[in-house]
Amino acid sequence: MVPGTVSSIVRSALRTQLALTAAESLVLGASAALVTLAAAVAGGTAVGERQAAAAAAVTALLTACSWAIERRPRADSVARRMDGQFRLSGGVLTALETEANPSSSALAVALSARIAPSLSRAAFARHAARSSAMLLVAPFVALTFWNLATDAQESARVDGRGAPAAPGGTVRSDDAADLASEATRLAVTPGLPAELVDRLRALAARADELRAPSAQSAEERGARELDLASQLEELRRAAAGAAVTPGASDGTMAGPGARTVRDPDAAMPPVNPSRHPAAPGNDAASEGERGVVGSRWWPQRYDAVVERWIEARRNAGDGRNR
Repeated sequence: MVPGTVSSIVRSALRTQLALTAAESLVLGASAALVTLAAAVAGGTAVGERQAAAAAAVTALLTACSWAIERRPRADSVARRMDGQFRLSGGVLTALETEANPSSSALAVALSARIAPSLSRAAFARHAARSSAMLLVAPFVALTFWNLATDAQESARVDGRGAPAAPGGTVRSDDAADLASEATRLAVTPGLPAELVDRLRALAARADELRAPSAQSAEERGARELDLASQLEELRRAAAGAAVTPGASDGTMAGPGARTVRDPDAAMPPVNPSRHPAAPGNDAASEGERGVVGSRWWPQRYDAVVERWIEARRNAGDGRNR
């Protein structure tokens, strides 16, 4: 065995280790860049933003350089790894150092000749590759963060703008149908003014038109849908204020002749007109007093008190004792 054989094997293993370290640095740098972009996307930044791309590039560069510097192999470190892998108890490192000395003795040459057959470049490369394979988990972790960030951004976009446009430039039919059905439902609310009903029906018709394909772009149709949604919200508030429901006049200032819906649970003792007959010729006054009850502004539970007050005023007008 010629001198320098062990050194040649170690240098070959060193080149293999350098290539693996470079690959590890690239994998970790790309993973760090993807995680940085995912963080930017999750924060609301677009993927094509220059600041996000610059931050990802700087992060990738720093991560790759840090890993390369930390894991940078040397000939003596490779020799130690080969000693541990092939169980040579420091023989590879000793042979490497003696071969580097030009005045090595015949004993050093004999050591190199004995150590060299036990070494294998291919076995060392396979062992080093298995150790580096664990870093392949980093890209999958980075992709997971990326998918989560993009999903969150898509959800935020849908919540902010409403439903996205369907392929082909049409608004999704179920959303347009919801607008139409809600407007139609509000249009049949009892007590709405005719003008408000007409506006609701017209809005329902325009919402139905969005469900049909047209030459408009997705952005234009989406803007129309948002405009209809805002108009529907205004009409809903107007309908809530204009609708008449049973008992709505209770406790309010109803006009003369307003219809009063009696609460079934309200107990109002009937007034016996035979106890206090109206004076002759005072029918109009009685009707006027009764008109106050017809246009009452008090809750129904005070009807009995008001009836007694009216009777007391009537008795005072007739000269009777209260």
